[in-house]
Amino acid sequence: MKSVTKLCGMRLSKSILSRVVLFAFALFMSTFFFSSACFATTTRDYRIDFSYWNSGLEYAVRNALSQIDGKDRRIGYVYLSDLEKIKELSIDYSEVSNIRGIEKLKNLQTLKIYTNSNRDVKLFYDRICKYALQKLYRRGTYLGNLKHLTKIDVSGNGIDNVSYVAAALLSLNQIKSIDLSNNNIKDISALGYYHSLKELNLSNNKINNISTLRYLRGLEKLDISNNLVQNIYSLRYLRNLKSLNISGNNIENLYPLSNLINLEELYMSGNIQAKDITSDRYIEISLDNVIDDKKLKLNGRYISIHSKDWNDNYTLYNNKYIIYHNDYVIYNKKPVDITPLEKITSLKKLDVSNNYLTSIYPLHTLTNLEYLDISHNDINDISYIADMAKLKELHAGFNGQIEDIGVLRGLISLEKLDISNNNVSDISSLGNLVRLKYLDISCNNVSNIDSLEWVSPHEDIDTGEYLKGLVELRLNGNTIRDVYALACMSNLEKLYIDSTGIDLSPIKNLKKLKKIRE
Repeated sequence: MKSVTKLCGMRLSKSILSRVVLFAFALFMSTFFFSSACFATTTRDYRIDFSYWNSGLEYAVRNALSQIDGKDRRIGYVYLSDLEKIKELSIDYSEVSNIRGIEKLKNLQTLKIYTNSNRDVKLFYDRICKYALQKLYRRGTYLGNLKHLTKIDVSGNGIDNVSYVAAALLSLNQIKSIDLSNNNIKDISALGYYHSLKELNLSNNKINNISTLRYLRGLEKLDISNNLVQNIYSLRYLRNLKSLNISGNNIENLYPLSNLINLEELYMSGNIQAKDITSDRYIEISLDNVIDDKKLKLNGRYISIHSKDWNDNYTLYNNKYIIYHNDYVIYNKKPVDITPLEKITSLKKLDVSNNYLTSIYPLHTLTNLEYLDISHNDINDISYIADMAKLKELHAGFNGQIEDIGVLRGLISLEKLDISNNNVSDISSLGNLVRLKYLDISCNNVSNIDSLEWVSPHEDIDTGEYLKGLVELRLNGNTIRDVYALACMSNLEKLYIDSTGIDLSPIKNLKKLKKIRE
């Protein structure tokens, strides 16, 4: 009896085991075929049927493919694998009323929306913002499924209200960069809720209040250049900023910038401390004092005119310009106080050109600078850059008063140097700058260039590095006697020189020299 029971138990065990094995095998095979089917489905390449696509969107896609492949893709078949190569797409929304199909561009990162339409700007604005942004960007729609889409560019569209843009993009959490430049925007308060932004471009608008920006504390790159901004207090809260452009505004106080301890790039060219110097309804300017269409001379001082259009807002009477105060604000240009910059020691790039600066002393602490532009100022002493050993590019042209450039002797990392339009006569210190590739010393008082002979292809004695030497050299506007020092500059491609009376035979064998201009 026991043997029978044992035998039955063995048979039962084998039966159960066989069933388990069969079940496992079936599960494996079903999983395998299901996975294979999914794999085939997800990786299968197929021809795109454009019959249900908007023709404008198809054109944009084909244009993008033409740029990627370097050949004309306006006709011919397009496959799914082609669409997955597209990372940037520009669409003319006056031609695109439906973006169905764009969801197939799985790797799309940047979408630019623009128009070539000449229709009324306001009508176009309503269309692009209400439809393209508000309705099409919501989660779950075509754009909402593009997980790699991180940048929206709606620059140059005449937009004067960003509320639709902001409302639409709130539902797209993956958007990290917005370009709203070259529009007619005045009020940016609607952007204050978009806390996930990393990059924001608001340049070339009509913005005067940026207090909303204090809430965008994740920003790493901000461009508010060429607006009407005077107060930048709100920027002190943006401690994550790495790049900031405030050029072309009327900023009065730079002290909020001293809080930006992570800032690496600062561009603040052409900032004017604005002060209205006339309370009259209009003023008279003699034609003799008109320097150009943007600059006048009043009471012995050069001033600029800030206006919508110079040519449409003046009256010529009795050999004088009658400037109406309702249309113009006259500004007295005063030097900007750059003292707060001395605390931003993290800076690697700095542009303070066109600011009427007379001293750059506060910059002496910025020893991490690799790029510095101090051109178009009233500076005569550049000794304060002595400790900028990492400097690779220096622009100090159009100061008019710089004579002593001895400090450059120690800046051996320099690769590009512009000291044009100054009062330099001795360039012996440049002989140490063996890494120079571009040198502009035009419009100075230089007659002897023998020291440049060392700035030629050679092996650096200290590092063993082979240095290629100058590629472009500008000597015009000087009184150069000879060019023997240039004879070994085998990599020189461009030379600007007043060649009258100079023997150019020493450089006739420079094979790469393509251009000699007087």
